[in-house]
Amino acid sequence: MQFRNCESGFERCVARLEGVAEGPEDVTVAMEATGHYWMACFSYLAAAGYTVVVINPVHVRAVRKLKSLSGVKNDRIDSLLIAETLRMGEYDPTRLATDEVQSLKALTRYRQGLAEQIAHTKTKVICLMDSYFPEYASLFYDMFGAASAALMSKSPIPAEIARMKTPALVKLLSSASRGRRGQEKAEEVRQAAKNPSASIWASRRRPSR
Repeated sequence: MQFRNCESGFERCVARLEGVAEGPEDVTVAMEATGHYWMACFSYLAAAGYTVVVINPVHVRAVRKLKSLSGVKNDRIDSLLIAETLRMGEYDPTRLATDEVQSLKALTRYRQGLAEQIAHTKTKVICLMDSYFPEYASLFYDMFGAASAALMSKSPIPAEIARMKTPALVKLLSSASRGRRGQEKAEEVRQAAKNPSASIWASRRRPSR
């Protein structure tokens, strides 16, 4: 029997189960963990009083191999394999996390995604800076620290930095670093920007927007 992954579909499933058993206590429902699709059905059936277990796909694949059905895959065969895995007892008790835990999981995944995006963006920035201002990496302990970030935002091209007046550069670095970077760092940065080993980008102005 097929049913949709929604409330009306779950009602149809329960109606079918009621037709094959006297009560929920006489039925154990097994389902394979496939992404997030099993969660709503699991919750509905568990709330209706059924014992529901979620089976690891690895166990199902092992049974498939045992039954020599590796080359056969359809909903009917998959259902039979899940049932056989259940009969063999290859599963652990399953329960859904609380709403609070689910929220924390979602937040953690979101934070991890943001961290990966940041790391990817930083790698691209480092590659770009190495291509036209190779000396820049040695100027700051952290290329993405406050002082360096302010400088890259204001003047990412070596020629632009070299043309900056020393007082303006000192003010920029000092303000961004809360006074930790000043005259000495400004002179070091300007000297590096004048270095001829920088690529042809060093002699080009940033195009107007």
